[in-house]
Amino acid sequence: MFEYSKISFKTIFNWRKLHNQAIDRAFIDFLKIHGYVVQELKHIPCTCCSNSSLNVLDFDKIKDDLSMKLGINDANKLQSMDAILLKGKKLSLVEMKSYRNYSSNPTNSGKTIQDFINHYLSPSEIPSKKVDTLLLLLGVLGYYKAPKHLFNFLLNKSGAEIKSFFLTDATAVEMTRLVLATLPITVSTKRVHAAISIINCNDLGRFFPA
Repeated sequence: MFEYSKISFKTIFNWRKLHNQAIDRAFIDFLKIHGYVVQELKHIPCTCCSNSSLNVLDFDKIKDDLSMKLGINDANKLQSMDAILLKGKKLSLVEMKSYRNYSSNPTNSGKTIQDFINHYLSPSEIPSKKVDTLLLLLGVLGYYKAPKHLFNFLLNKSGAEIKSFFLTDATAVEMTRLVLATLPITVSTKRVHAAISIINCNDLGRFFPA
């Protein structure tokens, strides 16, 4: 059982500091306190946007670190989105896949960008990753004994507004060939949006202005 009498002075100081911040800043700073860093998208190992300076959290790293601490092996790890961004109450979950790599693979010869999108946005892919990412976020908060208002941000229906983005290095011309009406439909709540915005690297500024 968790005993508050065992909380260090440093932890109490950090909690008070977090309570005095805007929720997005508090959430990010809580993760920073425990060793997770915000970095430019181009530096994320799985990135498909080699020139992007958009600041994100590498969620694969967060997942791998928590899994290691809990003794969960690779075969039993949850799946997750690749990166997360938090601005105000908007929590963005980002999945990244390279169309360049997909189309250059001989096994995908003759396949179109529509095939690429339909494969990675299949009902067994993005929807399950969205759920697992939120479970992992709650797991991180619980493992590091986060202050209550950070849990409230995720669990209160007036808290985080959660949206998902599929990011690819396809060109603008290639993107116009997509038939968006054929994309799979996912379940949503008032806060977790079903729609997945498909964007390419050159369009990041429109969705995530500085």
